[in-house]
Amino acid sequence: MDKLRSLTSLSEIFADSSRPSYVVRVRGPGVGPGPWPWPGINFLWGSGNISVPPSFDKPVILHIRNLVSGEDVTIGTLTGPLTTGVQTAIGVLQPGDCLSIQIQGFSAIYATCVAGLETLVGCLQNSSR
Repeated sequence: MDKLRSLTSLSEIFADSSRPSYVVRVRGPGVGPGPWPWPGINFLWGSGNISVPPSFDKPVILHIRNLVSGEDVTIGTLTGPLTTGVQTAIGVLQPGDCLSIQIQGFSAIYATCVAGLETLVGCLQNSSR
């Protein structure tokens, strides 16, 4: 985890980006309590409390990149609230892998890690103009 602690900027995840970007620490179950009641579920976009998924006039794309020195992370979508909604796993991003998802009709985009592990996932949002 020293590599995670040493990450000081997004330049290691998205080089020279001028779009809104952020990093999410994705923790598997058993790695810290987390500020949320769902151990192992980490939201890259949205929330587990949104009942009606938003829609957008112009496509919004979420670009996701797993840290090169990170751990495997499963990415998925949530439609409806986490307690009663539908979770759909998209697949696994290995360290350094990238994925772009059009955000339309989802309450959240989530990420999970294997129990006891954690990684950093960079997120960058853009929309067509």
